[in-house]
Amino acid sequence: MDSYQAVVEATVQRARPVLLTALAAVLAFIPLTTSVFWGSMACTLIGGTAAGTVLTLLFLPALYAIWFRIRRPATHALAEASLLADPYGA
Repeated sequence: MDSYQAVVEATVQRARPVLLTALAAVLAFIPLTTSVFWGSMACTLIGGTAAGTVLTLLFLPALYAIWFRIRRPATHALAEASLLADPYGA
């Protein structure tokens, strides 16, 4: 497997556990939002968890690919361009 495909595959495989963990944390903080004392902290934790999840799933793989100069092979780009031009293969 080439480097580009490895980065994509690792991101896809990591997406489900990260999303489920973040969703469990966000759902656990929701009852605290009605509290007078803990309400503002619960909202902050929900926002931080959501932002951290987005950064983990989108920004981190992109940063890794940029840092190590991983580029999409020309064969992938040509295959996608042909699918975009004629998605039904006619």
